[in-house]
Amino acid sequence: MDDSQGALVDRVGREAQLFKDVGVAVGAAGQRWLETSTRLCADLETFGDAALLDPDVQDADHSGHVRAAAELFERVAALSPRVPQMLAGLSAQADSFRDLLTECVTAVKDGEVDVTLVERAERMRMSFETSYVSMADLLDEVAAVDQALRFQLVRLGLRDSED
Repeated sequence: MDDSQGALVDRVGREAQLFKDVGVAVGAAGQRWLETSTRLCADLETFGDAALLDPDVQDADHSGHVRAAAELFERVAALSPRVPQMLAGLSAQADSFRDLLTECVTAVKDGEVDVTLVERAERMRMSFETSYVSMADLLDEVAAVDQALRFQLVRLGLRDSED
C-alpha cells in the first residue's frame, strides 16, 4: 500500500469515526424522544380526563387555558409522527454506511482503496449529519411545544409545577 493508499485509509477511518459520533447523538436523540413522548402521553391523559370530567377545569376555559392546551396537543399530534419516521430513516442510513464500511475494509485488505470510495463515505456521512440536524430541530420544536403545554397544565392546576 503506497502513501496515497495510506491517506485514503486514514480518510475512511475519520469518516467512520465521524459517522459513529453522529450515531451516538442520534441514539441520545432517540432517548430524548422517548422521554418526551412518554411525558406527553401522560399529560394528554391527565388533560383529557380533566377537560372532560372536572367542572373546575371546564370553567377555567373562560381564560382560554383549556383551548390553548388543546391547540398545543394538536400541534404535538401533527409533529409526533415525523420523529419515528426520521429515526427510521437515520437507521437505514446507518445500515447503508455500515455496508459501505465493510466494502472499505475489504478494499483496504486488498490494497484497493480509491478516491471514489472515500468520497462516497464522505457524502454518506454528510447526508447522515444533515438528517440528524433536521431531526434535532424537530425534537427542539416538540420540546418547545411540550414546555408551553406544561405551562398551560400548571395554569389549569393539572400539574404541580413546570418541571
